[in-house]
Amino acid sequence: MSKTLPDWRRAHWPALNDLLAVKLQGVMQEDGLEEAWTAWKTALFECVAECVPSRRTRSKRKLLPWLNKNLKKLIKIKDDLIAQWLSEKTNEARIIFETARKATQGANFSPPGTDFPFLPRAPIQDEKLSKFHVTASEVSALLHVLDAKNAAGPDGIPAVLLKNCADTICPSLAHIFNLSLRTCVLPADWKCAAVTPIPKEGEKNDFNNYRPISVTSLVGKLLEKHVRNQLAAFFERKNSLPDCQHGFRERRSCTTMLLKTLDNWTAALDSSSGQHVHAVFLDWAKAFDRVPHQRLLSKLQHHGVDGEVLRWLKNFLVGRSQFVRFGGARSEPCEVTSGVIQGSVLGPLLFNIYVSDLPAALKTNLVQYADDCTDDLALVDIWCTNNGMQLNAKKCVAMDISRARQPWTPQYTIGGVALDYVCTQRLLGVHISRDPRWNHHVDVQRKKAARTLGFAARNLRGCTQRVKRMAYLTLVKPKLFYGTPAWHPWTKANIGKMARTQNKALHFIYGRHVPPPQNMKMLSVPAQLVYNDLLLFKKSLCGLTDYNAMARIIVGRVHRGDDPQHPRLQQPPARTELGQCVFDYRVVAFWNAAPPALKDCSAAQFPSKCKARWKGPRFNEQTLLEFSHSQENAGDLRIKSANLWVRMELRPGVLRGALSGAGPAQFHHHHHSPRHKNFSFFVFRANNVAASINATYPSSKDLELASSLDMSAEALGWLKFDITETVQEWYSAAAAARRKLHLLVDCAGCSELVQQPLKGPGGGWRAQQPNHRPFLVVHTDPDVPKRTKRHALTCSDQVKQCCMQRFYVNFTQIGWSDWIIRPNGYEANYCRGTCGLHRTPDTYLNYHTHVMAQYRTRNRLAGLQPCCSPVKFSPISLIFFDRDNNIVKQDLPKMTVEECGCP
Repeated sequence: MSKTLPDWRRAHWPALNDLLAVKLQGVMQEDGLEEAWTAWKTALFECVAECVPSRRTRSKRKLLPWLNKNLKKLIKIKDDLIAQWLSEKTNEARIIFETARKATQGANFSPPGTDFPFLPRAPIQDEKLSKFHVTASEVSALLHVLDAKNAAGPDGIPAVLLKNCADTICPSLAHIFNLSLRTCVLPADWKCAAVTPIPKEGEKNDFNNYRPISVTSLVGKLLEKHVRNQLAAFFERKNSLPDCQHGFRERRSCTTMLLKTLDNWTAALDSSSGQHVHAVFLDWAKAFDRVPHQRLLSKLQHHGVDGEVLRWLKNFLVGRSQFVRFGGARSEPCEVTSGVIQGSVLGPLLFNIYVSDLPAALKTNLVQYADDCTDDLALVDIWCTNNGMQLNAKKCVAMDISRARQPWTPQYTIGGVALDYVCTQRLLGVHISRDPRWNHHVDVQRKKAARTLGFAARNLRGCTQRVKRMAYLTLVKPKLFYGTPAWHPWTKANIGKMARTQNKALHFIYGRHVPPPQNMKMLSVPAQLVYNDLLLFKKSLCGLTDYNAMARIIVGRVHRGDDPQHPRLQQPPARTELGQCVFDYRVVAFWNAAPPALKDCSAAQFPSKCKARWKGPRFNEQTLLEFSHSQENAGDLRIKSANLWVRMELRPGVLRGALSGAGPAQFHHHHHSPRHKNFSFFVFRANNVAASINATYPSSKDLELASSLDMSAEALGWLKFDITETVQEWYSAAAAARRKLHLLVDCAGCSELVQQPLKGPGGGWRAQQPNHRPFLVVHTDPDVPKRTKRHALTCSDQVKQCCMQRFYVNFTQIGWSDWIIRPNGYEANYCRGTCGLHRTPDTYLNYHTHVMAQYRTRNRLAGLQPCCSPVKFSPISLIFFDRDNNIVKQDLPKMTVEECGCP
């Protein structure tokens, strides 16, 4: 089916703007809103018909949806330049071609922006918001930030037209907007919405499992955005919204909400042993659709919104209509009687205002007893009844969070329904477990990241490293590191799981030869976690996020000789290991170790400077340790644990000055008294290092972080580093390669205060202190081979019994290539073969199979024989066109047969 559309690429924009400037003059003389809007829209479409050529297009599915016009143009330029290079054979032509190739390969990827335009505002009380107006410059600013790719609303006006004619149409649009605000009326075109149902997680056959997203007029959204900005600034100045509300608010995010919530829970658990935190997760059913208009207007008036603004908001809510578009069909328009529009600009803010009085209805923010929680749940139920909201009983659950051995599960009810206790619950994308650990969340996110990485690897074969790296940064990395300042995988096992996923990504990007960390534009997992913490801490100090990171951190007392501009921070009190893993405890050591230049830089410069510091190791004490293993019983041992012991002490002059109360001259170069100083020690494994290398080790070598340890000056002495995984990896390969283990010990920022007493002036070992040499303690077991895992039987010409036959399905052969984009096919496999009557007990799939086999052997089930059928499946990922020609990526379960058996 063909249709005629404007060809915006060939539009003559100067002529169109000149013609609009003439025809829109009459709009400024109109006093009625509907007349002005109709005249403006008519003039706009007449000028478009005259100055924009049309083109006929046919509806067709594109096999490569990312191959747009701009990318095709870049490909053509690249092909021309490679032909020029091959003909000229000059270095200049080669450089020009490589530049064009990089631009072409990265055209579809753009890194996320980092803009921080928010400033803190002081609260203002007893303020009214009665009216405001719109200027032409404000309309022009709104038009220029439009995304030209946004589709047109129901009125048919696209974003590309508004953006390219912004300076011409802004005066007439400002006149129409002011008419609307003054008369408190919206044109009918702005109040009509095209609803697209978007499925939530769960069954797609359930009608209630869809979220209605409304597409409204782009011109109407511009005025909505202006009203939203004025309304949001008014509520922020009055501090009317509750502090616990983080959704749809500037300078707040999911991470800030998780930080405040998890910090409160951790503080309660860390206060004393055996503590329990009971979390109740509530979910509203159709929350946006159930908001009563009249009650919402009453709450707006209560907060100081009145006059023309209140009447305009009332007209915005009532008299709306909508129709549904799905699968190429369109329903009849129907009236909207309640709710705020999902997909509108004003909707989220109005919903926040409507529920802002819920926290005030509760007894306490942090309940102390189970009875308080029960009373608060009853108050929540009363509030929902009085405000027309309804809870989704299926999604309301409770969780007992504790490190105690015995759970404590008192019964909680809401609305007469008892809440079930769960072991894990997903909150804002983070899986919270009953025991305050993150093993389950790491496993879930690692599997998601691995699936996405595998999908990218299958579909980006042959692409350059730049494209693969950008695919990792945009598709895989957010799944691993989302919200890490709040939840942080503090155990070595969880960090190792994330590191293994990232290592797979590095091999996907660079192939077999992964470059050293210093040559990669990517941080290691430990460094990325530190970077995320420091970035959020810097934003908090600069007021760019509404989270007070200094709430529990103690600013150390300035001693004589200290730099008053950079006082050292002290970690908040923590009783257990759990309390020492929260954000405000972790970040102190890394912030204290940061140089003054990094602390003083602006928020815009901080990300690049912080990455430059943490990308690759930075050494103060470059001490190389070398270990080798005995060739006796090589390969017959299994490493159970390995610990490196290194002795660190304060330098003699520093120690004597600290103990004798020396004057400021001895501490002139130190930021703090050594008795109150915390140090961060690191152990790195040096790869491919010759045995003759000395202590002055170049930082450009390939180094891997093996272990780290934070220690106060009072606890210095023998330090124990757990390097089990590093020794296991080295020992498994050392027997064949006969390589030695080289370790580098480093202390961040303590070269003037701390020394290793075993090192002499030339870097060699001191003969008078042999007992201070570092040593490696390794616990081993005999390497008894484990039982080999039994794999499923694969069919061959010699195999007659039940087996899995490999089979490749080609979507082109079955006529599905017109709607499936990727992959072109997949390994489906199927089962064939016979199931014998005589089987050994270990071949039964389950106890039911065993019992049925006993009946068959006794002729109790005559004629009923076991058949070879699939017993294990695996999913595949599919990119395809849905009924609306939208590109969808979906994971389809049970598509590949992995194992076959005889039930």
